Amino acid sequence: MLAINIEGDYWRNTVGKTVVKPDDNPFTDAELAGAILWGMTFYGFGRHNIWSPCEERYSSYGEKAVLLERKMYLQYLRDKHEKRRLILGEYMFFGIAFTRETWNQINFRQKHQNRSKRKRFYRMEKRIAQLKRLDKRQHLIDTLHEKCGFDDARLEEKIMNAGSIAETWRESHVADLSQRAKYLEDLLTNYFPTYYEFDFDADGLLIVAYTSEKTPLTAGEESDLKSFLHSPDTKMPIIFIKGIDNETKSGIALQFILIKKEPIVDDDED
Repeated sequence: MLAINIEGDYWRNTVGKTVVKPDDNPFTDAELAGAILWGMTFYGFGRHNIWSPCEERYSSYGEKAVLLERKMYLQYLRDKHEKRRLILGEYMFFGIAFTRETWNQINFRQKHQNRSKRKRFYRMEKRIAQLKRLDKRQHLIDTLHEKCGFDDARLEEKIMNAGSIAETWRESHVADLSQRAKYLEDLLTNYFPTYYEFDFDADGLLIVAYTSEKTPLTAGEESDLKSFLHSPDTKMPIIFIKGIDNETKSGIALQFILIKKEPIVDDDED
């Protein structure tokens, strides 16, 4: 069963659509709702884990990565129009994008290049990947500055020089604001992956509690969350800070930032 006109669109564009049931509908409302939710999560469900095909650049590291990537492919192009697009810095929403014919030409020339050129291409690829990692990490630090007023030079250096950074989010969704902290504790205790299944072999954990200006974190909520979040039997240093993000509305959004000295294979960020 497939819900038409949903999959491939962002969930924020889908929530206001009208549900049109099929003729002689054999499905229950629960089955229809399941098909709709399945399609709505094509790019993820929630603003913190949504996927986008568009490339974002946040700092000078991102700009350097784009320039180096353009330079890397420029040597393989013969079409003057394509070269001009790269040289003039024409914006490409999806990163480096060419027609299939152009990619075929690039692949052909790559196969016939000598060893030194292959090594040069490999070094440029590695440098581009490094710059994109640094761009995301600088964005993370800038966000902490902006929304939390957080300023810790040692931790910032640790983030920039980490082997890997892993981020995950948990958010409360309750009508009764007094239950926000309890909702998060239940979520982190009983639903996979639980807080106790996080990678506590990391070298540091930064926990950020975001709330809106209208519904800030209360002293009781802060005390309860700190007590719960510092409970795992680990020597890993845990830092808890607060931030303001009005997009959380009346809820609490917890951001977990795990910092490791050694890189993680197939890490989402790296």
